[in-house]
Amino acid sequence: MEKSGESQISVFSKTHFISTTVTNYLISEKGGFFVNDAVSFLLKLGSNFLNVAETFFSIAKSKKDTNSAFALFRVQADYLATLLLIFEGKSEDETKFRYLLYLLDGISQRADSLEVIPQYKGDISQEDYNALVVQMTNAKQNAQTILDFCYNAIDKHPYKTLNQTLYDKIVKNKQWKYKEFSAEKTSYEFFKWQDLYPLIDKRPDVASFISLCSHHVHGNVNSLLSDIDDDTFDPIIHFNTVLIMRYLEMLKKLWGESKIKDIINFCLFGVTIKFE
Repeated sequence: MEKSGESQISVFSKTHFISTTVTNYLISEKGGFFVNDAVSFLLKLGSNFLNVAETFFSIAKSKKDTNSAFALFRVQADYLATLLLIFEGKSEDETKFRYLLYLLDGISQRADSLEVIPQYKGDISQEDYNALVVQMTNAKQNAQTILDFCYNAIDKHPYKTLNQTLYDKIVKNKQWKYKEFSAEKTSYEFFKWQDLYPLIDKRPDVASFISLCSHHVHGNVNSLLSDIDDDTFDPIIHFNTVLIMRYLEMLKKLWGESKIKDIINFCLFGVTIKFE
């Protein structure tokens, strides 16, 4: 990963800066995040991915907390795997279907968690409790609005006509990680997270490294065995740079390499953009 004797930190910093610059430009061009717009979701999740990378980097530079660094790396990998599964190399119909299912899955869990408002027990002030009730009520209403949109949109999706039996099973389970949708199938298989990591990088060591990070996310005993020294952080900074470069590669595939190059030239060097 190092180029011309550059340190891992230097390569990471440059790659992260360029990717953030491109993402911010595309977000401003798009005008923000809109729940009915899958592309704006891509950019929003991409921005979150890069924000986590920035936090990861601040920890990795300190060379003091391997558990947090590994856990954040795994969060980034899952963000990126999600984006690749939904967007890269997919038809418009598949992207829309997976995106709506992804929303249904997440927002349904959010709505369920807001279903029961905790009773007042005096452990906080009445004023703070009332504010919490209002916040939870508004959040629940917002979640329901999004769910209504999703169910209405997915009900009109062409996959329902193509194969309603398969469509009904996938939608019922909100299974956005299904493997394949076709007119002939009557049942489906779905990807596990470890199945998605080769989308990021097909090299076995990369996918294996991402899976290994689950020890640090879930508090596995192996997370207690990490040795903390300067050499511990070089590989994870290297692998994080691999993630960011893969994210930038995805943007080039979706928007076109020439456009991404024009954005970089404009934002970094002031070169006028000439889009066709």
